[in-house]
Amino acid sequence: MQELPAVARNPDQNLFRIGRSRDADEIYYDVRLAADGRLDRTSPVNIYWVKKSGAGSHEPLTWVQRRYSYGIKIIESSPDHALFRFVSFDTKVFRIERGADGRFAARTNIGDKQVAVENFFVRFDGGTYLAPVVGEVIMYGRDTLSGILISEDIKP
Repeated sequence: MQELPAVARNPDQNLFRIGRSRDADEIYYDVRLAADGRLDRTSPVNIYWVKKSGAGSHEPLTWVQRRYSYGIKIIESSPDHALFRFVSFDTKVFRIERGADGRFAARTNIGDKQVAVENFFVRFDGGTYLAPVVGEVIMYGRDTLSGILISEDIKP
């Protein structure tokens, strides 16, 4: 997937974010739209850092981060929906589609409930930049039927 400039065009286009125990920096996943307001089929997600521990700048992921940790693999893409997996966690499929409110969301299942993903939190237990030791990942999503926020602990 080609990495385009890391610019948050519109906060309403945010799908979810990843926070980490290392620092306040976060990785944002925004929907990328074509000129007609539908999904950009060639690259439906813009992924970038918001460096909150610094000046709040936006930066693209590095090649290593896209390839091994925070990148995604698009499985299927059309103007109306896209399916993807994380490169570092490929057992769960996520679906991007427009909801009843007109906004795009990333949906998946937690147990038997469909959720709109809101954020992830990654807890590191040491390691190095290139070989981190991940203790756990928690995914938070809002049940699409009840609106209740639920979570799933993902053990690496």
